[in-house]
Amino acid sequence: MSQELSSISILYVFAAVNGLIIVSAAAFKYMAASSGKKPQTHPKKMVYNLKNSILEMDRLMDIVHELERYSVPIKVIFDVNLILEEIFTNIITHAYDDRKEHIIQIRQRIEGTRIIVEVRDDGREFNPSKAPAFDAGKPLEEMTLDGLGIHLIVSMADSLNYLREDGINILTFEKSLIEENVGSKN
Repeated sequence: MSQELSSISILYVFAAVNGLIIVSAAAFKYMAASSGKKPQTHPKKMVYNLKNSILEMDRLMDIVHELERYSVPIKVIFDVNLILEEIFTNIITHAYDDRKEHIIQIRQRIEGTRIIVEVRDDGREFNPSKAPAFDAGKPLEEMTLDGLGIHLIVSMADSLNYLREDGINILTFEKSLIEENVGSKN
């Protein structure tokens, strides 16, 4: 049977497969953390260094949940979590030719009504905007997951910029903090 899935359907399937446990944990953690706490003022910048290891995924989720302290809407936290998880996974899976320890730096800052997240790594050069597009129009039996993660990142981020500087990949994305604009493209 030849069946086509929409781009959004593919994203939901991908998110469900890769993020269901994280989203469920995030929702529980958010409810527990936000009960009775007063929001803090936004910090100028939050900087975190993670190793290129799958064992750092819990720390990655903790980094995203730092945003709860600053009254960031839960929908934005979920989106940032999923985007960062996909970027981080792509880096540790594809960026390095050696088995050495590398540092992946994540910088988050809140400016006005948006959150800006920058991910820096010293892996091989990769510009996601030049990656082959994911083809959601293929029949299901011909479909592969190649390019789905990049498609997810591009679809969920309000903006995405790439820069290579002094051997460092710098991937920056933004999300709106305003509820009615969450998920819309600028």
